[in-house]
Amino acid sequence: HVHLVDEVHLVASTRGQILGVLEQVAGVIDAGARRGIDLDQIDEAVLRYLTTNAAFTAGIRADADFAVQAFGQHASDGRFANATRAREQIGVMQPVVVQRVTQGSHHVLLPHQRVECRGAEFARQNLITHDRDCIRLPAGNAHVSFVDPPVIIGHRGAAGLLPENTLPSFRRAFALGVHAVELDVHVIEGRLIVLHDDTLDRTTNGVGPMARQSLAALRALDAGGGWPIPLLEEVIAALPPGTGINIELKGGDTAEPVARLLAGFPGADVLVSSFDHGELARFKAASAGTRVAPLFHDWVDEAWDIAAKLDAWAINLWQKIATPDRLATARERGLASFVYTVNQLETARKLIEAGATGVFTDYPDRVCAAALSAG
Repeated sequence: HVHLVDEVHLVASTRGQILGVLEQVAGVIDAGARRGIDLDQIDEAVLRYLTTNAAFTAGIRADADFAVQAFGQHASDGRFANATRAREQIGVMQPVVVQRVTQGSHHVLLPHQRVECRGAEFARQNLITHDRDCIRLPAGNAHVSFVDPPVIIGHRGAAGLLPENTLPSFRRAFALGVHAVELDVHVIEGRLIVLHDDTLDRTTNGVGPMARQSLAALRALDAGGGWPIPLLEEVIAALPPGTGINIELKGGDTAEPVARLLAGFPGADVLVSSFDHGELARFKAASAGTRVAPLFHDWVDEAWDIAAKLDAWAINLWQKIATPDRLATARERGLASFVYTVNQLETARKLIEAGATGVFTDYPDRVCAAALSAG
């Protein structure tokens, strides 16, 4: 997976990258601790990530004083409900990371990232590589995000808090402790873009049908907060391993491109869903080992037959049709059940008590596992 970068793009380092990485790291430590993963393994993985991620390390080099302040802030910040361990460990890691970054010469660059530094001298003096696996949690803990109820899935990231289907939205959802995020994909010029609508007006500064635009034109649009429409691989790479991703096949002809892309991310914890059950069947034929879930907005009597023919692992239901009887039948048939889109805590609690495995929510700050367990 390691390749030398042929061309180094030099752009201005930003403090936001330092904060973004630290936010992800705090969530990784917290989530790992809550799931019983050995803390020493988490610490080593996080330390390796912090000292080998090119965007982060270049940011520290460009503004070391700010990086130290950011470490200190995260070490004392109470935003993460159960992040005592995270705050403690970030504080402990601070001198180690700053020392390693200052002295180190090997930097790992995620496939979608660019090296960020102030001059070409940095690029010439440092070995820069690509490696999509720059942070690893123990393999035995893979593919568990969707398993243990109550599973909280950030709908289009944290769509009620930040612009939907953007990298900041997905990162915010993870920072708030979701088990997984949900996103929608279309294919343009063979690339998978993360966008819900087939028109641009609602979520971007573009207008008209998405399909009429080139990939370059779509990527130049503002999807909210100045962020571009992301590619699917960018989202996968941006989220730490251990975070589940529910990929909805929104556009036509997305099945095979998604299957090909996921083959390059064998460690990703993925559930693929769609209202287009024919497209979902084509995906299952191309990626037999990946879990799938048919989506239903209206109930149909053949729903269970559809799930069986797809060899589905789960079924995703609109909350108005997620009755206790149907949730019980799903469980009897060995299917997980996920209900969308649930933005009220009491509704989520009733659904989980009725047998739902998990819920999709726009507001993972208030519909969260901690609040549900509080009773």
